[in-house]
Amino acid sequence: MGFIVVAVSFSSCSKPGCTDALAENYDAEATQSDNSCIFERDKFIGTYKLTQACEADDNPYQTIEIVNGASREDVIIKDWFALFDVTAQVDGHKISFKKNHEEWTYEGIGYIAGKAITIDYTICPTESYPCASPTMCTMICYR
Repeated sequence: MGFIVVAVSFSSCSKPGCTDALAENYDAEATQSDNSCIFERDKFIGTYKLTQACEADDNPYQTIEIVNGASREDVIIKDWFALFDVTAQVDGHKISFKKNHEEWTYEGIGYIAGKAITIDYTICPTESYPCASPTMCTMICYR
């Protein structure tokens, strides 16, 4: 008498990709994360050389670093004017911020296009914020 052995093997097909629905490159068909997720804030992260037009700044050529913030919607602009960090909220290709530092309030919006960020911001004495005639500044940051 002979025996016949039948072996059945089940294997699941896993598709690698970004499995986080909040990421820009979310793949609904991915079943296994491959750590490739890109979030809105990621495009802002990096070190930038900048030039700016601002009557309040006597050093228009600087370098800034933008790093991850506490949440996926935040970035931190490190050492603004070599004085303090600014937390900015990310919304698509835009960042916005408001920062009180000592007696001044800094408020602005920035947009990213390719490897450049343009940030328009105002500086106003905190005691009279919002002031009637704030200092207007434009910062161009490029990698």
